[in-house]
Amino acid sequence: MSGDLSKVLVPVDGSSHAERAVRHAIEMHRSGQVRELHLLNVQPALPGHVGTFIDKPTRDDFHREEADKALASARDLLGKAKVPFKEHIGVGQPGPSIIAFAQKLNCGQIIMGTHGLGSALQLVLGSVAQDVVRDSGAAVTVVK
Repeated sequence: MSGDLSKVLVPVDGSSHAERAVRHAIEMHRSGQVRELHLLNVQPALPGHVGTFIDKPTRDDFHREEADKALASARDLLGKAKVPFKEHIGVGQPGPSIIAFAQKLNCGQIIMGTHGLGSALQLVLGSVAQDVVRDSGAAVTVVK
């Protein structure tokens, strides 16, 4: 395990599953287990051919606007709970991006929601939570 266990990264996508992970992080903060909380939204990279037609500042604005929508409910929950946090936006594959941000921020814990897919469906689709649990050096709590 690596990182500071009192520093937590919570990846969010605007879903009810992510909101449950945020609520869990709030409870951990209230109990004194979390002193620093980071929210992360990872936007998928646009297909390569799109870059031919859309300049980088426009792509960046698009990713920022989409991330802002995905972060809104988590911001609201944390604001109402009066829990301080920092937010980050990544672009790329969710699993590797989450792991890279946790390492960069020295977060010893990742708290994330899962969409509760059955094991057969996970075999076909893959799972961001499964990837993070498998590949991260941080402690990972998956909230269903």
